[in-house]
Amino acid sequence: MPIGDGEEPKSLLTVSKVKESHRARAKSESSVPSKSENPSRSKTATLLKSTSTSLGDKVEKEYETCSEVVASQNCKDKITVMQSKYDDCYTVYERCAASLNEIIEDSRAQQSVQSSNLTPSQGGCRLPPVECEVFNGDYVQWPTFRDLFSAIYIRNPRLSEVEKLFHLNAKASGEAKSIVALSPLTIDGFESAWRNLQNRFENKRLLVNSQLKILFNLPSVAQECGKSLKHLESTIQGCLTALQLARVETTNWDCLLVFLCSSKLPKLNLALWEQSLLSKSEIPLWAEFQAFLKDRHRTLEAIEEFKPNASVQSRALRADNS
Repeated sequence: MPIGDGEEPKSLLTVSKVKESHRARAKSESSVPSKSENPSRSKTATLLKSTSTSLGDKVEKEYETCSEVVASQNCKDKITVMQSKYDDCYTVYERCAASLNEIIEDSRAQQSVQSSNLTPSQGGCRLPPVECEVFNGDYVQWPTFRDLFSAIYIRNPRLSEVEKLFHLNAKASGEAKSIVALSPLTIDGFESAWRNLQNRFENKRLLVNSQLKILFNLPSVAQECGKSLKHLESTIQGCLTALQLARVETTNWDCLLVFLCSSKLPKLNLALWEQSLLSKSEIPLWAEFQAFLKDRHRTLEAIEEFKPNASVQSRALRADNS
């Protein structure tokens, strides 16, 4: 039966209608890719999407041409077969396109998250840059320098190996600088320089000896002063902390620490310490002596605030003499 003017066969669908009828089904049936896509797979997906789009355009043009020819011949069997083949092909095409779009969008989302993690926050306060002190080869300062340099420079993903070596050379002096200078300013140079520093200063025995040297050579407090008592107490506590970090057991050092510290105090402080003891025969704890020193230097600091300075006293004397 011939086709009338302006009449379209019911069994023959246009390209746009076929696309509309299968887009929803292809989207629901498309497989969702894994969330751990790598950048290389994303680039491949983009290339495949471009290629498939170009092929899809060619297929649509050929389908339109064939549709016009078959419709003019009024061959219902050929129309049904052709439409069925195009229907299957377009369903597969939509499913692949949906999968490629998922991979590309997921990769862009991951790149956006990574870039936001590297970019400093625009809101809130802006913190000043952190700097570590120059390391001159002192065993006591090595743990602090090691941890600060690692946090600021080594773990910084924006710095290359050459830049890390440049900063290491700038933050070293004396013996440490001479060790760093042995490594060339290349990509492999930083790992060599940092390993040489660790081999030289990562010495637990020398670190402990350095702390013991400080502990057994404490300066004497010639005159009662709040700052001097505070410095004495903080020096001993710093040595204890460093020894504990080096896995040295100091739990039973109370009598030793109290004796070392009390021998550096003036007589007035010793007398006050003895008066504060509830039991004169028991061995006092370092925590008790530490509490006494803190209480004493706070008292002295409060008293010193009310003392007139030398210029005020001299003006008062001149006023009295006049």
